[in-house]
Amino acid sequence: MPALIPADYLPDVHLRLVLYKRIAGADTVEGVQRLQEEVVDRFGRLPEAARLLFKAAELKVKVQRLGVRKIDAGAKGIRVEFIEQPPIDPGAVLKLLQTAPKRYRLDGPNRLRVLGEFPDGEARLQAAGELIAALGAPVVAPPVRATQASR
Repeated sequence: MPALIPADYLPDVHLRLVLYKRIAGADTVEGVQRLQEEVVDRFGRLPEAARLLFKAAELKVKVQRLGVRKIDAGAKGIRVEFIEQPPIDPGAVLKLLQTAPKRYRLDGPNRLRVLGEFPDGEARLQAAGELIAALGAPVVAPPVRATQASR
C-alpha cells in the first residue's frame, strides 16, 4: 500500500527524509500522533498516502509490545509473524481461534493468519488493528518472591 509522504505534498526531499526518520523513531502512539499534528499544522491536510503512513506507524508501535516480528498484509489476507516467545497470553490466541475460526488461523508455530478480503490499505490496517486489540496486553511475568535462602 502506498504509505508515504508524497513529493507534491512536501517537495523538499531532505525534509521528507527527516520526517521519515522521526516517524520511524517514534516509540509511542502519542508520539506518532503529535508528529502527525505537527505535520498537518506545518503543511496542511494530509493526503491519503501520508495518512496511511501515520496509521501504519501507530500500528507498528502497538505491535512491538506484543512481540510481532513482521506483518504481511495483502488483498487476500494478513499474516502476522511473532518472535519465538511472544509476551502475549496464549489463552487470548486460543479464544480468538475458537470464536472466529473462519477469520483467524494458525499458520505455523509463530504465525497467525487473518483471512478475508482486504482491497486497500485502510482495510488492511483496520484488520491488523483489530487483531492486535483482540490479542490484548502482553503477559506480565509474576513477581519474584523472596525465598528463605535469599532473606
